Amino acid sequence: MGSRLDPTRSHAAAIACDSGGEAQASELIDREIGKAGLRITPEARATLLERFSDDRALLHRALEKLTLFMADTPTEPIDEAALSACVEDPETAGMQEVIDALLDGDAPRLDKAFERALSGGLSAVGLLRSAARSLQRVDQVVRAARGGPVDAAIAGLRPPLPFSARANFAAQCRSWTPASLDEALSRLIAAESLCKTTGLPEDVIASRALLALASRRRGGGRTR
Repeated sequence: MGSRLDPTRSHAAAIACDSGGEAQASELIDREIGKAGLRITPEARATLLERFSDDRALLHRALEKLTLFMADTPTEPIDEAALSACVEDPETAGMQEVIDALLDGDAPRLDKAFERALSGGLSAVGLLRSAARSLQRVDQVVRAARGGPVDAAIAGLRPPLPFSARANFAAQCRSWTPASLDEALSRLIAAESLCKTTGLPEDVIASRALLALASRRRGGGRTR
């Protein structure tokens, strides 16, 4: 792929320009939680950002549910148990299913998950962006680990990854290389650009890009 000075920066910049970045999502969390006079644990905050940073409307809905859920216990912090109890949107579950299938290299599972996600109201472009953000996290870990154990690099992620997700994420990270991640991120950015400029069906463009990446991952080779 071109220059190796810092390929993650160009990927991050391209994605952040369209999605608004995590900064706005983080500000929304702080504002709504503070306005309700509540507190939130770092783990729960990280989970909210991981799930909803690409969709401000879904994040706002999740925060509304949380503030209502915690109204009777305002002195208790919002934790991951509270999230599990009241913020299990089908959209979020569908998105995570797509991401996990992609990172695991399971193309048949991804194909089915992609169709369910679209049926559940998620957009093809939104799924591409979520996939790119997840691959950026993998890229950050892989480069920090430098071929060694990934656990320390995962522990250093900010926002932190929920403890319950770390073992699976570590296994996913071990199956990617810096070169394969460069290629994957470039393909996702190109697919989003095609969605916006060609007039072709977005779901077809996104599906082809994601399935190609999952197939590459399973075969252990480069995408075609």
